[in-house]
Amino acid sequence: MRGSPGDRRPLLLGSALVGMLAFATVPAAQALGAMTAAQLYAVAFANGCATVVFSVAQQAALPVLVAPGQLGAATGQAESAERTAAILGPPAAAVLFHRVWPAAPFLVDALSFAVIAVLLGRIRTHLGPDAPSGVPSDEPPRGGLLAGARSLLRDPLLRDLTLLNSAGDLLFAGVGLLMIVLLRGGGQQGAGIGLVFSVAAAGGLAGSLVANRLEDRLGMAAAVIGKHVLTALLFPVLLLGLPPLGVGLLWGAISFQVSVVGVIQRKHVLLATSAELMGRVQSFTAFLSFGSLPVGAALTGLALDLAGPRGTVAGYTAALALLAAASIASRAIRTTRPPGLIRP
Repeated sequence: MRGSPGDRRPLLLGSALVGMLAFATVPAAQALGAMTAAQLYAVAFANGCATVVFSVAQQAALPVLVAPGQLGAATGQAESAERTAAILGPPAAAVLFHRVWPAAPFLVDALSFAVIAVLLGRIRTHLGPDAPSGVPSDEPPRGGLLAGARSLLRDPLLRDLTLLNSAGDLLFAGVGLLMIVLLRGGGQQGAGIGLVFSVAAAGGLAGSLVANRLEDRLGMAAAVIGKHVLTALLFPVLLLGLPPLGVGLLWGAISFQVSVVGVIQRKHVLLATSAELMGRVQSFTAFLSFGSLPVGAALTGLALDLAGPRGTVAGYTAALALLAAASIASRAIRTTRPPGLIRP
């Protein structure tokens, strides 16, 4: 855990070790016959905390490892890796759980964190927040999360991109629940529902792979505004009672666009943020992203109870239409320019 002052390696390594130890307790308790629901809750909480810390430090360290001209490609590749894990992880865990041992997925998770810790230990580069060569460095600002919020929100382009993405995260936090209710209402069971989620995940993966090329070809304004407009137009098609493959393709098309704009937003934040503010800005964006997940899922469940599946789809559509209007109204997005450096 030792590192030079300001080095992010201790945060990354510490988070990996917390995840490893938390998951390792599950197979140990299972082998001893001492597994309890309270332990699983504690493991989930510890892993959630470690995941947020690791994510913030990882994204903040990326500009130290990658040249500015390669940040777009690196951000897309990181998104692709996350999407690939989201596709392969659940079925692999199901096979391990049912065919090998109920605690086997947790053991594999613990081993994966151990591998991460070993790889981090092999990195010798200082991971910041020292400014890279050619970028001026001031005295690090105080204020933590609030300093990151103030710095990001005073840049019109990054403010609008971040707020639009955060509002989208809030909406789509519960979209999986909505899809399950819609599909079960149409008589679909496990296989059909699994097909929908697989096709949707593949759409997100495809978006992460081509995001930078699409931005280069279309421009950022067209990519961002087009995503919000097309999503608002596509979502109400769910009311037509499509078969599972149709729902999957529709959701996959939406996931494709969400992934493209997510990569664009993260890339522009990385390019525009000074080294000494990177961790604080990433903390703020992570707070918005992760904080929206439980709230969005709870709101979707409440909407399903009060308005039913069709009413919830209509509500989603109205909210997406508002986001589309906001993206069009954003002067910063319409008249996008190369990002300037956020200063303290």
